[in-house]
Amino acid sequence: MKSPYQQYVHHADGLVTLEGHPDVKLDVIQDQGRATARAIEQELGLPTYFEEWEALATPQGLSPRMVRFVLLDESETRLQGNPRLQPRRITLPSNATCPLEFGHRGFIVGAISAFFMGFTENTDDLRRMQIELPDWVEGECILAQAQLFASPLADKAWEALQGGIFTHVCPLILRQNHEPLGTGQLVEVSLTTGDYPGCPGAKIMKMWNG
Repeated sequence: MKSPYQQYVHHADGLVTLEGHPDVKLDVIQDQGRATARAIEQELGLPTYFEEWEALATPQGLSPRMVRFVLLDESETRLQGNPRLQPRRITLPSNATCPLEFGHRGFIVGAISAFFMGFTENTDDLRRMQIELPDWVEGECILAQAQLFASPLADKAWEALQGGIFTHVCPLILRQNHEPLGTGQLVEVSLTTGDYPGCPGAKIMKMWNG
């Protein structure tokens, strides 16, 4: 399954836009264009061509594999100017579900099924659910829980999670021009490596078979 958002178009002038969303401006990390990404295709034995990826990403329902993570906190991001995300000003999907994407490669491998607010007034609620906030979290945060699809690419995502290749997530947040950095609407979440995470505190917490 293709991501509805992360289909990137690279222009001759260096500008990067989203296919189907020409008016969306990307907030990129400070090392954009200089950072060398981890070669996860080689590490996981993934194919070269788009059509092969598309076949691998075709879901056959849901798997029992679950993953919980810090979606975002108030640590300094690696975006230009190091703005901090503002958890209370992030709009979550109204149906409480969100696609889980594979390493910014443009393919969906699961779905987020629950969000947990790591705000001061929610401490008791989290404790009752036996959810502890990790000690690396800075300020307030949002946690999330996702279920992987049953697909060959989701199998590779699970392998990457188990092997410590995917250690972080990256929330894709769309904001209007008048909205400040660190705010906006969550539309998708990517599993990522720890090389250049946009939000350093957005780490994997646990994974299990449901």
